[in-house]
Amino acid sequence: MINDSLAQISIYDEHLASRQKWHSLWITNLIPFFGFIVGIVLIFYWGIGWLEISMLASMYFITVIGLEVGFHRFFAHKSFETSNALMILLAISGSMCAQGPIVYWVANHRRHHKHSDQMGDPHSPYIDRDGAGFKTKLLGLWHAHIGWQVRHNSPSTSHFTKDLLKNKIIFRMNQLYFVWLTLGIVLPAIVGGLLLLNLKGVVIGLIWGGLARIFILNNFTFSINSICHMFGRRPFDTKENSRNNIWLALPSFGQSWHNNHHAFPYSAVLNFQWWQVDLAGNFILFLKRIGLATNVKKPNTDQIRLKKMAI
Repeated sequence: MINDSLAQISIYDEHLASRQKWHSLWITNLIPFFGFIVGIVLIFYWGIGWLEISMLASMYFITVIGLEVGFHRFFAHKSFETSNALMILLAISGSMCAQGPIVYWVANHRRHHKHSDQMGDPHSPYIDRDGAGFKTKLLGLWHAHIGWQVRHNSPSTSHFTKDLLKNKIIFRMNQLYFVWLTLGIVLPAIVGGLLLLNLKGVVIGLIWGGLARIFILNNFTFSINSICHMFGRRPFDTKENSRNNIWLALPSFGQSWHNNHHAFPYSAVLNFQWWQVDLAGNFILFLKRIGLATNVKKPNTDQIRLKKMAI
């Protein structure tokens, strides 16, 4: 019998679960993985040059901004405000990461925060893991990184994302998810073809700006769920197991300051020490400087100090 509290936050529907499993298995993981392998093989034939690097770097930047600045800090946590035009661009670029539509992604993330490392958390490495041995930890890491995507029940969007469902623009962007996802693969292929004026350019753009980029970006993102709930420092007692991990700071654009994030989920900026690199936070501050972001939220020095003293 399903626990009543869990029934409120999840949708138990076999058809929806099947579609979700298919999307997570193939669209989010396997097809990008095969694309990455093809890219590695092609390096032995074509080498790697400016086009491969520029396609990967440019599309990585565009889409990680959409995911971390857009889906995460703007849509999920409302850490700043912006115009409808920039909101649309963030929705499109975030959708190109193949992690699901906005409403689904935000509902899952809010569910994670509400039940972090407890029953109801979709991707905790600790739930249903008896023991403390190496095998248990490995299974927990696998579940938090990949396994949860094909096992969890969909979050209740009516419970977690009423605000997004009421917004006509966001709702429309959500409906067009597969259009934006396809654009994220086709666009770099077109640009690559135009730059080299041959099929090789199309393939390079398709692989390195599209599929391989999705694979690389997503695995850094998934590492926040897995690695950053097991390995790293905990300057704040957040009543769950989030941790700061310096090694993931650059590729995650600052999200690996994960304990900082769980201590202050509303904050648009996560670098509370001078040496903590938060590229997404810096991007939001840049938007504020040029007038494209307002009401940028972040804790002050006293709030951070008091939170640390509460340990």
